[in-house]
Amino acid sequence: MEEIIPDFSFGDFAGYLELPTMDYILEIRDETGVDVVAAYQAPLETLELHGEALVVLASGFLAPENNSDGPAFGLFVALAEGGDLIALPLFDPNVIHTPEDAEILLYPNPARNELNIVSGEVMREIRVLDMLGQVVYVASPEDSQHQINVNNLKDGVYFVQVLTEKGFTTRKIQITK
Repeated sequence: MEEIIPDFSFGDFAGYLELPTMDYILEIRDETGVDVVAAYQAPLETLELHGEALVVLASGFLAPENNSDGPAFGLFVALAEGGDLIALPLFDPNVIHTPEDAEILLYPNPARNELNIVSGEVMREIRVLDMLGQVVYVASPEDSQHQINVNNLKDGVYFVQVLTEKGFTTRKIQITK
């Protein structure tokens, strides 16, 4: 594990860093630098953010109940083209992530009315997440094929997470009406 920003405190600005386009796990550690208090996924490669500029910011309280129930702590990303901040999802070390070459087929992409998902193995769970990381669809098909009606989803980019015996695989799709 490589440390990107050492000794970073509240109110600090780390400046601009040039990093390779990969999927990262960003760990937030306590003041000792030993204990991880939270970890977040920063999937730059999965999101195909090659050569893109972005800003990561932290906001909120680690213990909201101790701070007048203020907003919970999170890491957020601002993209160069603007728009809403994107909340980075928490990293779950108990979930096994499979390589992106797993046998998962999504079509059509872009999807207009329905999205077909075909896997080389039985799919235990399917999640569709919007760009904010919010789950907008969940199913437990227990089959190698599944179809999702996307008529109730807004136009935009979504991420489909498929859980099989080998772990989670994430794919990007576009919804266009």
